[in-house]
Amino acid sequence: MWVVGAAEAVVGAAWAGPVCRWPGEKFDRGIGGGDGRPKAHSGPGASRTDEEIQIVFDRYKSAFYRDYNRTLRINPTLQGKMVLRLTIEPDGSVSMCQLQSTDMDAPDLVTQVVNRVKTINFGPKDGVQAVTISYPIDFLPAT
Repeated sequence: MWVVGAAEAVVGAAWAGPVCRWPGEKFDRGIGGGDGRPKAHSGPGASRTDEEIQIVFDRYKSAFYRDYNRTLRINPTLQGKMVLRLTIEPDGSVSMCQLQSTDMDAPDLVTQVVNRVKTINFGPKDGVQAVTISYPIDFLPAT
């Protein structure tokens, strides 16, 4: 799960904007961590690892920041959680992404995030089947 928001100092860099991180993740750690990660393995055989999925989502953090920050200009107190349900095909494409749940009153942000996730390509991986996961994202304004 990503946490978008809560301005904090990133080790080795001065950062005053929102951040995305796993709950409880320290900023000097690499990718991964946290028990709240989506579980990618849904059956027998090879599958995409949680870490592989997280690495790809990390590449899109700045795009999610932009979408959220645009929405904050309209509603500066907007915060909450969005849980997406998505299917990743063996070729890496996202064949389905929809909102599973949210506690946010931000339909435009939901649409932007869902549409952006549909454009993500996780890269082809031999021997894997399509996998459907739930992916939570927390949105918090910078303090």
